[in-house]
Amino acid sequence: SVEPEWSYAIQARLEWLGKPVVLHEYQGEHHEFSRDWTLMMSRIADFFTTELKTGAGTGETS
Repeated sequence: SVEPEWSYAIQARLEWLGKPVVLHEYQGEHHEFSRDWTLMMSRIADFFTTELKTGAGTGETS
């Protein structure tokens, strides 16, 4: 497991660097994400589509 404070620190640093970042917390979920697996994967796919695949923030497209 990752301590929430570690995630908050990484989020703050990425924001400071001007990088796209989204932090979702899954209260009560264990490391393997058994209950929220589908939701988590959907959010990851959405982030990749909007922030990485299009080259958002870089001026590049794929």
